[in-house]
Amino acid sequence: MKKIAIFLVLSFLIAGCATNSIQTEGKVPSDPGETKGTYGWLENAVPSDDIRVNNEEIDRMVRNSVEKHLATRGYVRVEQDQADYLLSWFGNITDEVKELSLSSFYARNGYTGLIGTMPKNVKGGKVKKVFSRGTLILDVMDRKTQEVIWRGSATNIIHEKMPKGRKAQYVDASIKKILEDLPQR
Repeated sequence: MKKIAIFLVLSFLIAGCATNSIQTEGKVPSDPGETKGTYGWLENAVPSDDIRVNNEEIDRMVRNSVEKHLATRGYVRVEQDQADYLLSWFGNITDEVKELSLSSFYARNGYTGLIGTMPKNVKGGKVKKVFSRGTLILDVMDRKTQEVIWRGSATNIIHEKMPKGRKAQYVDASIKKILEDLPQR
């Protein structure tokens, strides 16, 4: 019975926090007559003021993932001054608190016996779950006009104590989803 209560509590916590949002806006030309397929990174663009985002490890993860997925779509990386498009990325991490009322749910549905088996911080009726939400934004600029012509973003729950390999998987999965709307070359 105790295992069921713990499973239900964890399920509520995970379901309440597991959101992943992908958005894109703008249009990269897809007409064969307008097809451009080279890109470079906008140099000296600072991805964030937050040191959790603005560090070499995260920058390398993001750039490697973007380059890998753009290559599968037919784009070629060149020097900034030769590129059709310039890319830059930005990131943000916000800490959020979500308060869940679990004991009232169980009492309302006739499971008052489970309340006695709950940890002390749950018995009071509310559990506070602190989590971090990360947002990654990828901008595509036309090098000649210096205008942002396309922007993609991903927002997801992140875990700061996550191992490096798992962080890279999170970043890669988000970037793959962001770039799905970018036309093939």
